[in-house]
Amino acid sequence: FYPFTFLTVLLFTQLMLAVVYGAYQQGAKVRMKEFYVNRNRALMTVFTILATKHEGEIGLGRDCFERLISHLQDLPVFRRQLRIENSGIFFQALDDDKNHLLCAREFLDTCECLLYDFWVTHETSVLTRKFGLHLPSLTNFIAQGNLDRVVWGLICVNILLVMLETYWLFNGLDNPTWVEDLESAISLMYLVDVALRLSV
Repeated sequence: FYPFTFLTVLLFTQLMLAVVYGAYQQGAKVRMKEFYVNRNRALMTVFTILATKHEGEIGLGRDCFERLISHLQDLPVFRRQLRIENSGIFFQALDDDKNHLLCAREFLDTCECLLYDFWVTHETSVLTRKFGLHLPSLTNFIAQGNLDRVVWGLICVNILLVMLETYWLFNGLDNPTWVEDLESAISLMYLVDVALRLSV
């Protein structure tokens, strides 16, 4: 009797949970659909107000989009992640057809793009941006792949050194005194490699 009662209560509880979850899921779908419909309707209203005609096409130019971003910065929800200097990146991300104009379909993606919190990695180092230190010869040296070749040479030397140390270890031989100095020099060269790449 007790096992039967336990199973009946368990099945009844599962049935109640399934009914409650189904109702919740249906309500959540309705609310999400209503949210996206209202959001798209509001975006289309904004697009209709801001859009102008450019060479036969209706859309938002980059200047208009940057002014929109500057106004959105005043809102608390966008104050932390929106920066006016990143508006060009936003515009390029939204401009799928690369015609320097946001059509209605591209503008509808604005909300999704603007809600992302991201940062920009600068192409030049802080030495160049903050202190005006330009190193064109070093930049060309790295851009042409010469530094990569030097590093690959160091890696090959390091591999040979490891093989030699393994051979000496298995044959019961002591490492020569210059091995540690060479290992330290190779490690220092890796640090120099990182420092050079970060300086341009």
